[in-house]
Amino acid sequence: MTMEEKEIFLLITRYLASHTSDEENKVIEQWIEQSEDNKRTFQAINLIWNKGRVPVSAEETEQALKKVRARLRIGENKKSAVRKLVVWSRQIAAAILVVGIACFIYYQRHRIVYLTKTTTSTIDSVRLSDGSVIYLSLHSKLRYPEHITGKQRQVFLEAGEAFFKIARDTTRPFSVEINDSKVTVLGTSFNIRNMPQDVELSVNTGKVLFELLNDDNSKTLLTHGMAVAYNRVTHAVRHFSSVNMNNTFWMNKELNFENASLTEVFKSLENAYNVKFVVPDSIRTFNKFNAEFKNTSLENVLKVLRKVYPVDINRQGDEIIIRNK
Repeated sequence: MTMEEKEIFLLITRYLASHTSDEENKVIEQWIEQSEDNKRTFQAINLIWNKGRVPVSAEETEQALKKVRARLRIGENKKSAVRKLVVWSRQIAAAILVVGIACFIYYQRHRIVYLTKTTTSTIDSVRLSDGSVIYLSLHSKLRYPEHITGKQRQVFLEAGEAFFKIARDTTRPFSVEINDSKVTVLGTSFNIRNMPQDVELSVNTGKVLFELLNDDNSKTLLTHGMAVAYNRVTHAVRHFSSVNMNNTFWMNKELNFENASLTEVFKSLENAYNVKFVVPDSIRTFNKFNAEFKNTSLENVLKVLRKVYPVDINRQGDEIIIRNK
């Protein structure tokens, strides 16, 4: 078997595995149409491939040959057919050997090795081989490929919170699986919080597709300033604005409020400082809040709220109690 034939067989295995480019697909298709022998060769390799593994024993090889003979409608009682079968059998045997070697080499070259990054008391980050960067919050766990190959880029946020800055590649979508849901992008930045009962996704730049893995009708396209939350207990999906969520505080220690309702303010502070606000409904209707904070302690933020609104604020451990004056 010539080097050119071996290269064709290797290309066919990649074609059958759907790992060829558009240009390589054209090469294969043109090669198949060049002759009837090429068509039969492709049919035989495709038959072997679809068996799920390469035949290695004489019995398995003979079974594969019988299927090929049936497709070619070769009459075994004709001498000319027998001679063709002998030649064809040798070609198939050679193809089996090459396909077997090619499959092994291809698997070794393209198998995906996943690494795991776990954080506890410090923030950490991971730079993927495509240039994408993932920042992990405290107590988070990410599984990611050591090297990104093929047409897909996929990672798994198994716990915690992460901010993603994805390198743009229109030919290879980037996806994040979060247990029972999935996020798909081409190139953008977004934040995911994966909690035991909830998943929250907010988009900073670009477009993001959110979907539930067990529901084909759950796909939602989000753009800048949009957010979605999925409750695993009630299975409810909620859409809302992420403008005043401040979901990256854990990473950049910045809080920005633009005409934010006090409900939005308290929610952001709860997430940022891991506290709980107890607030009467009458206070939540106060005027909108506008402010910017950077590397500011919770106590200093509360001082600003005391100056802006006619309220008393008392802290009892992790609980912040707010009352009208």
